[in-house]
Amino acid sequence: GRVSVKDQVKHAEDELVAKKKELASGTSRRSKARWHWALEKVTTGSMWKMHKRCHVKPKFSVLWRWRFPFSFGNKLMKENRYPVLLTRGWRPAPSLVKWDLFFHKKYAWAHPLALLLDNVPLQVGLDEIKEASYLATKEECQREILRAATLVEKIKESKNSEEIRKAEIIAKDELEYLKSHGRVMKKPLVLRDKNKRIYLQFPDEHDMRWFMRLATTKNGISVPTKTPVNKIESALKKAKESLRQAESQQKVYPCPANKKKENDAR
Repeated sequence: GRVSVKDQVKHAEDELVAKKKELASGTSRRSKARWHWALEKVTTGSMWKMHKRCHVKPKFSVLWRWRFPFSFGNKLMKENRYPVLLTRGWRPAPSLVKWDLFFHKKYAWAHPLALLLDNVPLQVGLDEIKEASYLATKEECQREILRAATLVEKIKESKNSEEIRKAEIIAKDELEYLKSHGRVMKKPLVLRDKNKRIYLQFPDEHDMRWFMRLATTKNGISVPTKTPVNKIESALKKAKESLRQAESQQKVYPCPANKKKENDAR
């Protein structure tokens, strides 16, 4: 039968969207290829004359300049008579990048599940951060277990179907995983480097995700400290004074504006 004008327009629009996606994908691939090509030229010493101008650290400059003679099809390359370190695209072997490397203060940032903690007062100890982080994620794990158990019960009460049975299996698997994870949860590692930056390294991706979720809430994560932190004590005192003033204003002159000030102060 004849295709309506509306359907023809819809088909043309769909084709246009598909072509735009294809064009964007092609542009992305070309950009990545150009970036890889440029990166390869840099790391094989082709740009060595610009190292000083671009403030390249000497250890990298020396390595990249040494790679330059080995980046072409010369006799040395064909006979494999050169250090593997100087080959194009060389990466450290897995045996070199062990977990022990991440536990060193100098390489704490390289841990795949590491978070950098900013503006942590020096009065706050590393053990205090570790305990607070562990307890917070442990409690969040228990909440996740309760949520998963509730979901399993709700699914059981639903009408029986193939999709419901699949959902029940998935929910039960998640519940069992969370329970087993909660029983063997490990404390994160906390490291402070020479620049006083603190890195929190988690042993599991779930723990890290739970920590980030809690850290971005209004109340954040409480870290009990033995030593009073002057900055925090001062801010708390100021906040209490602002709350007292807002409550007084609302009591004497009750109005929406003063009520908002009181709520904000709380």
